[in-house]
Amino acid sequence: MDLNNLRFTNDNYDHGQANLLTQTAARIIRDTFGKNTFRIGSEEVVAFATDVDEAQLKVLFDQMNQAMVQEHANGSVEFSHRRAHVRVQQQEDIADKAMYEQKLLYRSRHNIG
Repeated sequence: MDLNNLRFTNDNYDHGQANLLTQTAARIIRDTFGKNTFRIGSEEVVAFATDVDEAQLKVLFDQMNQAMVQEHANGSVEFSHRRAHVRVQQQEDIADKAMYEQKLLYRSRHNIG
């Protein structure tokens, strides 16, 4: 996940509002995926869902996205389901590419350069 509008919020409001946005998103992700949630960048989070199939993961993902919209903590979010044994880095690369495609789509829809 990569939060949308975090820089805008920080630049146009204040650090407190940006922190609130980050904390809200983190709470929603943690509530959805539990303690297997990790911050890996300034505004990027990765969550591991174990013992779920791709359909169950999609349900979790949709629930998380709905909560994000309700709480105005929109992010570019995508998931990657491990279908076979792959390296963690390979799995992360797949999800990262999909996430940035979502971010570009978001920016295009909202006319953000």
